Amino acid sequence: MRPVEPVTTPAAPRLAQRTQADDDNTNTLDPATRRSCLRRIRFLAEAYGLQWLVDQATFGRDGINAMDDTELADTLRRMEHARQCGHDGIPFEDAGLLVDTSLKLNLKGIDHA
Repeated sequence: MRPVEPVTTPAAPRLAQRTQADDDNTNTLDPATRRSCLRRIRFLAEAYGLQWLVDQATFGRDGINAMDDTELADTLRRMEHARQCGHDGIPFEDAGLLVDTSLKLNLKGIDHA
């Protein structure tokens, strides 16, 4: 007769401890979510003619890939809002979606008034 081996129970999984760094990074997107946001922005720009919103958001930058996560999320929210405005017949200007990009210029001798 074979000796009976003692039954051992697996150790409980250790829970990850949250750190201050975790709390500081609450505004970061994981890579998959960031890629999804970029795809959705590109889709909305093409399907609904909202490239002007992307151009407005990226004025003076190298494009949407150069945006940080907060800017990217804000651009996506604005584009979803613009899509809904188009569906509801609300002018983009009335919805506050048009921004004067000339105000981002910092050149001497330009009057923004």
